[in-house]
Amino acid sequence: MADGLLRRITGPLGDENNPVWDPEGNYLFFLAARDYAPQVSTIEWNFAGNRQVGIFALALRKDVPNLFGHESDEATVANKKDAATPKNEQDPDAGKPEDAPKPDDAPKPSDDEQTNDDEKKDEASKGDRIDFEGLAERVLRVPLAAENRGRLEAVKGMLLFVDSGAAFYGRESYAKPAIKIFDIKKREASTLVDNASDYALSFDGSKMLFRQAGGYWLIDAKPSAKDK
Repeated sequence: MADGLLRRITGPLGDENNPVWDPEGNYLFFLAARDYAPQVSTIEWNFAGNRQVGIFALALRKDVPNLFGHESDEATVANKKDAATPKNEQDPDAGKPEDAPKPDDAPKPSDDEQTNDDEKKDEASKGDRIDFEGLAERVLRVPLAAENRGRLEAVKGMLLFVDSGAAFYGRESYAKPAIKIFDIKKREASTLVDNASDYALSFDGSKMLFRQAGGYWLIDAKPSAKDK
């Protein structure tokens, strides 16, 4: 940070790790073991943690919208009166002389003014500002069930991670690790690669390299990707 100060941005009781920046600079995503529903041993009365990890997001500024707010299912119904109105009554310019001034004829900003405005908007959208006051309370949970989860990464509009089965002593797990992807807009997760536990993203986040069956494979970092 510009002021060189070290700040704690999550609560003191949680087990958080693997922080990654939102490419658009609005959120900080991280993994946290916050689901405690332990397994009970069949040998003795002891608890074992399993499938505890969820994905969370911190809104970095107070004006950042809720990433997973309520969705509206409202439908727009056409107004019968408007539909029945003759076209010349609906058009405010109908009947006016051809040379009459129209709203679209108003003076427009010069190219230099437009460029300056665009630059200001770009600066404002960089997301290089963080509101630390109340940051720990501006936490959102990604709508996914808790799992044994790791290797979180964020690309534009997507989250990538690895889910795996619990570890056992003396035998393989009941589930192979899988690389998964979560579409933030659709709020849906899907499996990109089965039986793979690690990957690497290209610099722009568009490609994903992973190892499977003794070889390396390159695919698009998006749902329903094809091998390259």
